[in-house]
Amino acid sequence: MRSHGIRAKTALVLCLLALGFARPYLVRPSNANSASGPGKKVIILVDISASMRRENLWTQARERVTDALQGLTPADEAALVAFDDHATEVMGLDEWRRTQLQERKSVALARLDALAPTWRGTHLGSALLGTVEALLHESRGESRAPEIAREIVLITDLQQGTRLDGLQGFEWPRGIKVRVEQVKAKRVSNAGIHLLEEREDAGPATELNRRIRVVNSGDAKKEQFKIAWIGGTNAPIETYVPPGQSRILQLPPAGPNQGQLMLSGDDEEFDNRLYWVGARQSQIYIPYLGSETEDDTAQPLFYLKRAFQQTARQDIRLTNQITTNAPLTILSESAGTRRPPGSALVVLRSCASAAIVSQLLGSPQLSCEEASGQKYSLLAEIDFTHPLFKPFADPRFSDFT
Repeated sequence: MRSHGIRAKTALVLCLLALGFARPYLVRPSNANSASGPGKKVIILVDISASMRRENLWTQARERVTDALQGLTPADEAALVAFDDHATEVMGLDEWRRTQLQERKSVALARLDALAPTWRGTHLGSALLGTVEALLHESRGESRAPEIAREIVLITDLQQGTRLDGLQGFEWPRGIKVRVEQVKAKRVSNAGIHLLEEREDAGPATELNRRIRVVNSGDAKKEQFKIAWIGGTNAPIETYVPPGQSRILQLPPAGPNQGQLMLSGDDEEFDNRLYWVGARQSQIYIPYLGSETEDDTAQPLFYLKRAFQQTARQDIRLTNQITTNAPLTILSESAGTRRPPGSALVVLRSCASAAIVSQLLGSPQLSCEEASGQKYSLLAEIDFTHPLFKPFADPRFSDFT
């Protein structure tokens, strides 16, 4: 019996040694959808700016967003943010947590189906900074914040004109990862036409005073372009724009019922149209109450006529009639008894003007006396950047000696 027991023990030891050298392991059924364990916070940042209208870029972007959502586990928390020149939250982290587990991805995909590229520019810097701030805000007050993985999935075409304001000098927080999913067009060459913003001190807003910029991409294969109004009879304007450069031209005169300017000679058409509705200039009437003549250099009317210059946005005219909607009424000493509604500016050239101010304020007679003991007075410093003196910043009107 002892020999049989020794043989059994020897066989058991040999079996254990065999199992040890074979290194077996137990296979536990894994569940990719298990919500156990720490998840990660993911914000999917998708570009919807005008450049995403090219070819099938938006289709590619939708596929990348779908893949990013499908790769999430139930333990993960996600948000979907769309951006062009400003960011818009499509589905936030709070809504993700409030939504039923089995409905989260379908809700996000439904929101994705409602998105489409806009005609706006791309401000990637602002969108990234806002996303980082959202992730940092989520981490405040969480005891497990350092353990939770945080990730930004950026889906964009990384166009050349993307604005990155704010990223320079920004210290990127530790623990926030950025994964860039770039979508690419087959034809990378592109030229575009843009209307330049008018200056406030420009002349009357007509086509002759407006300018346009033609921009060509750095890897473009074409350099010759034509600009013409759709439906117009004038010959197109030809321009030469080398790759990576731009040209500034005057806006061609438009004919009746012509509101679309077309750039031809480019492969991509999404930014080749410029819509122009014509010049709009508001007329503003400012009453001047007084009997002075406008050629009298010793009276305010002479200078007011020159201070209110016509600009691209406003045509300011002085009138001797009181109007109810006037933003301002100017009164001189010879204004008489006429009293305007609204705001008024009284030019105090002598103590006699104090009576006008008293009547406007409905207060007792104001005391006024002329300065004495000086031969002359000199304005030592005038801030011409102040709105009150800005119209006099031109050298023609800035001499107050």
